[in-house]
Amino acid sequence: MPLVAWAVASYGAGLAAGFVPSLRTPALLVGACVALAFIPLVRSGRMVPFACSLLLATGVLVASDVRRADADCIARSASREQLQAARTARPCESPSSTGASADLLDQWRARTGARIDTLFGADAPLVRALLIADKRTLDPEVRDRFAAAGLMHILSLSGIHVAIIARAMMLALQAMRLSRARARWVALGLTGLYVAAIGAPASALRSGLMLGVGTCSRAFQRPVSPWAALAVGAAIPLTNPRNVLALGWQLSVAGFAALTAAGIWCKRRLPNRVRGWRRSLLRDLVASTFVTLVTAPLVAWAFGRVSLVAPLTNVPAAAVIALLQPVLCLAMLLAPLPGAARFLGDAAHPLLLTLGAIATAGSAVPFGAPTVAPSLAAACLTGV
Repeated sequence: MPLVAWAVASYGAGLAAGFVPSLRTPALLVGACVALAFIPLVRSGRMVPFACSLLLATGVLVASDVRRADADCIARSASREQLQAARTARPCESPSSTGASADLLDQWRARTGARIDTLFGADAPLVRALLIADKRTLDPEVRDRFAAAGLMHILSLSGIHVAIIARAMMLALQAMRLSRARARWVALGLTGLYVAAIGAPASALRSGLMLGVGTCSRAFQRPVSPWAALAVGAAIPLTNPRNVLALGWQLSVAGFAALTAAGIWCKRRLPNRVRGWRRSLLRDLVASTFVTLVTAPLVAWAFGRVSLVAPLTNVPAAAVIALLQPVLCLAMLLAPLPGAARFLGDAAHPLLLTLGAIATAGSAVPFGAPTVAPSLAAACLTGV
């Protein structure tokens, strides 16, 4: 992996460790121990591990400082109602994260949510999760069913949603006789507007940044490692350390890392005699298995279960999402034209039913999603 990927991974790991409530050891001591452990490597001339250890320690210190500031802010709340509001609304975030731009993004997201409610009716809770990462109105039973089927990342607006929309925009622009190079830039701009309209959640912003890196790489004919592109997209916690706690961002980064590793594995390991649709199907199964393995600790931590059927359910679900996501986005964009938007909303209904049926079938498999304790130890054991 390139140096930028090691750097971002080290800092992100430090942030995640610093935010763990059960971390009783003082952050400074943790950072000092990590740094001292790599002194022999410095003496031997290996500076990269030492630099990564410093970034890891820095992440622990930054997260611990933010956690301490949040605790002090909540402690200053005068009443129990204010304390509850502080825990839910998180008013202790830095000014940079709650400025005018954040208020404007929230307004755009609320306006988009209102359009979704008008267009999709009973399907609106699921569409809200798919388009703007808003799961507040989603039935807990539906959420649990998707988690049991190993499809929770689909409801977390992972990078695949933004990538599908960007690809659909590019194909539409090329059908309108735009050159491939110009279509890339226009699709990038439209995708940026979409990310802003849904409130710029961390997972969508990560995918948008990676799309920008890929577009610039092709435009200037400078190949970029997929790990470096992922590092640029995953560097969002540099602006707000709390983003490392967002499940959508975690699933998005882990999922793309798994897809990258799966692609490398397929190039090296799949036999050349397997061709055509068999090779495509096998590649999809490998990618789904890699994503399931890598995201299993996160799912165990957040939902207290591990889906064993996810490698099978993700293959048909990915095909449905590839058709569904552009239709939902186009319906949202055509909201000023009620007739066209309502037609697309009705066209999306069978696809939404199919996606729900896949989740229902996956969750109904006996012993397909064993329950685990949602603890740090369970997540580590699941990772092993």
